[in-house]
Amino acid sequence: MATDRRKTGKHPNSTKRSKKRISRPKTNINAQKAKNKQHEPTGKDVTIRQSDATWRCVYGRARIGAIMTFAHDTGTLQHLVCTLACHKISAITALYLNEVKINFGASPDPRWAVSGTKADGTVDANYLNKVFMALNDGDENQAAQSDLVTQSAASFPGKWTAAHRQRGLAHAYIILIFNNKTFPDGLPDISFEVQGKSDIFDPRDSTYKYTNNAALIMADYLMNTKFGCSVPPARVDMDRLSAAANECDEDVALINGGTEKRYTVDFTFDTDETKQSVLEKMVTGHGGSLTYVNGLWKVWPARYHSPTVTLTDADLRSAIKIKTRASRRDNFNAVRGTYTSPTNKWQVTDFPIVKNNFYQNQDNGERNFEEMKYPVTLSPSACQRLSKIALEEVRQPIEVNATWGLRAFALEAPNVVLLTLARYGWTNKPFKVVETELILDEGNDSPELKVDMQLRETAEAVYDWNSGQETTVDLSPNSDLSSPFSVPPLTGLTLLSGTDQLYVRGDGTVFSRIRVEWDSFTNVFINSNGFVDIQYKKTADSEWNPGTPVIAEVNFTHILDVQDLVLYDVRARARNALSFVGEWATVTDHSVLGKSEPPSDVTSFGASFGSFGIHFTWDNILDLDLDHYELRLSDSTLDWDSAEFVAEVAGVQYTLALKVTDTYYFLIKSMDSSGNYCDNASSVVVAVLRPSAPIIQHTIVGENVVLKWTESIGQFAVADYEIRYGTSFDQSVFITKVKGTTYTLKGAWSGNRRFWIAAHDVAFNTGDSNFRDVTIYPPFAVATFTAQVIDNNVLLRWTPSTGGTLPVDYYNIYKGPQLASAELIGNTAGTFAAYFEIISGDFVYWCVPVDKASNVGQPASLGVHVDEPPDFELFEDVVLDPELALTLNNIRIEFIQGQPVIIPEPPLPGTSSAGLLTGLVGPLTYSA
Repeated sequence: MATDRRKTGKHPNSTKRSKKRISRPKTNINAQKAKNKQHEPTGKDVTIRQSDATWRCVYGRARIGAIMTFAHDTGTLQHLVCTLACHKISAITALYLNEVKINFGASPDPRWAVSGTKADGTVDANYLNKVFMALNDGDENQAAQSDLVTQSAASFPGKWTAAHRQRGLAHAYIILIFNNKTFPDGLPDISFEVQGKSDIFDPRDSTYKYTNNAALIMADYLMNTKFGCSVPPARVDMDRLSAAANECDEDVALINGGTEKRYTVDFTFDTDETKQSVLEKMVTGHGGSLTYVNGLWKVWPARYHSPTVTLTDADLRSAIKIKTRASRRDNFNAVRGTYTSPTNKWQVTDFPIVKNNFYQNQDNGERNFEEMKYPVTLSPSACQRLSKIALEEVRQPIEVNATWGLRAFALEAPNVVLLTLARYGWTNKPFKVVETELILDEGNDSPELKVDMQLRETAEAVYDWNSGQETTVDLSPNSDLSSPFSVPPLTGLTLLSGTDQLYVRGDGTVFSRIRVEWDSFTNVFINSNGFVDIQYKKTADSEWNPGTPVIAEVNFTHILDVQDLVLYDVRARARNALSFVGEWATVTDHSVLGKSEPPSDVTSFGASFGSFGIHFTWDNILDLDLDHYELRLSDSTLDWDSAEFVAEVAGVQYTLALKVTDTYYFLIKSMDSSGNYCDNASSVVVAVLRPSAPIIQHTIVGENVVLKWTESIGQFAVADYEIRYGTSFDQSVFITKVKGTTYTLKGAWSGNRRFWIAAHDVAFNTGDSNFRDVTIYPPFAVATFTAQVIDNNVLLRWTPSTGGTLPVDYYNIYKGPQLASAELIGNTAGTFAAYFEIISGDFVYWCVPVDKASNVGQPASLGVHVDEPPDFELFEDVVLDPELALTLNNIRIEFIQGQPVIIPEPPLPGTSSAGLLTGLVGPLTYSA
């Protein structure tokens, strides 16, 4: 049943290519293939007693016999168990005994008969309380039939107990009370009308229910593990099943009023019947197909599936094979056949013939019948609908076999694809996918995946149902192609001349010509190997001159060497591939415009600024006799004649040298090889702006001031920046020019100084200036200025000066009552100084900080009292070695008025004066 086509070798449409069949297993069981394989419907069956009988399955409604699995005769009572199906059923809707339908009563016990209805419709009252029937529906967990267990215990112990459950088997318990009038011939033939399997899964609401929906029944049989195909549910495409179930549940209007479901399945079969036979019967109920593709089973009821893919010549990967007609044996224009009729005692019955006179006329008036059997369909109107679909499908006979590119990969049977192939006159012509297969073509430099497909033409109207109305037209016309003997007239004939139509010979000379254009043809016989005939003449002449025929698909040509300003007539006609010609189309009195016409105006003239000039660009004009472009500089009047010549340019761009700040008006014209200017000049306005003002910042780094600024923006590149200081840029003091955007100078001033910076571009344009105020504050006075007097030594200490802008370089020490007249007695970079006073008295010392830019800070003063020192005598000379000192500072001893005085030396820059006197070697002694 299932096929898995996996092949290797050469494809029939290729010569030296190797194609591997990629695994794409599929089964396609469809109604057309199954139509002639059906068994004759069995109609009414009777209950049998047989030890090796096979189990029965029932889907939907059916009239069935049963297997008598228990019988016990107590004389006047016959106890029977009739097993109906090997699964759970929904209900028994009727019991027949010898073709008499038993009518059951109501309360107190509706399971006892009240009468019987004979085949002629008469009622027989002899069945009153003569027949009893109860149902066990076949649930897998059902208990034994309680009425039979009770009867057995009372009348025939052990024959039927609670252990006799027949789980999973639907069965009826029947009691027949015999008398000669009711059952004169003994045990009657017994049959049942039932509603079959009641636990069918519906993915639309995830419930299990009784239904005769054709798609749901087919899926149930596939998944059933007891008597079906044991397909895992994961292998059934549930989305497709839900869609198929909806398609089957659609209501179809009946000609006599009311509706019926579109596709149903109602039938019974034995478990020894082959699974393929059962599936083939089921598929006749919905007229479509059951496919197995890429590991999934899919149910496709007969309907038109809207196409989502269009394939064209660009998708073809092989030659195309087309079959245009069905064989006489397979073709028909009418359908007749049989179905099982519930209204005719469930016998096999003919359904009304479906015929089509339109198709009969196509078959030379001969009526050709196709015999069809519908074993699972109970409605004659449904049989007609299914037969009409089969008839319409066979009347769409075109089959296409070809290999396609991967755009076809998404297609599978029975999808619909649109084909647009102009050579066959197909524009979006629908085809149904019959079979598809993925192949690997290893014939090229790199392997290529392709898709082999078999297609058959179809149409949406194939599936329409109009209550028996027949089709009167071809639902899917075979081709859009017209008759090859009828050539349509040429349309849209147009003549053009002028600048755009000039041409240049090899020697550079320019000539005029006429361009002849016409509308493209839709007629395939013209487009495929057809031509257009051209003739021309001067209007004043009477004889036509032949032009060169042109391939029709080109839809234009040129007539060469015509004269400027002369009138011409031109005519053209179509000639198809079979040399049939159409009528002439003519245009008269065309005046040739040629080299005398001025060149085209220049377009898209624009300007932009480069780093070192103004760059002009424009679009190239297409005039064949173009010689060059001329650029001029004008005033605001934009007058070409008075404008100043700038340059002649052969190309479409030009760079002008630098310009000073101003507004400029530039004009451009094209000139042809004859010296003609174009009619109108194109213009562009260029405003050269000065560089922008920089934004300036500054920082203090040690004793230096670092100026930083942003780059100035101008049309041209910036050459340098000029730095000044003063009240304004023009009246300030020039400092320097720099290329970059930083400058460092020593902060050698006190108070505020305003710095100015302006950019110069490479065109010597001075930009807008900007300024930055930089204030230098001198050092503040030292704090906590103190003195310590030891004998005649004055030891001065202070804390560092703070608050100034620049760091302190050193401190000057003065002595005197007023700073203006005080004596500078030393300086130090530290915060300590020692002085030796040789006389006693009151002294005033001053400490004044000086910063790195030599700015003098605020002074601090201190009064010191020194007692008169005692007499001293130097006992010992001491050599002071600087290398033995603990610091890099030192002291010296001088004799003043014959007395030794210790004088500290200023420390080296960056060193401390702390411990200045600790470097002495040996004691310094004195005597009074």
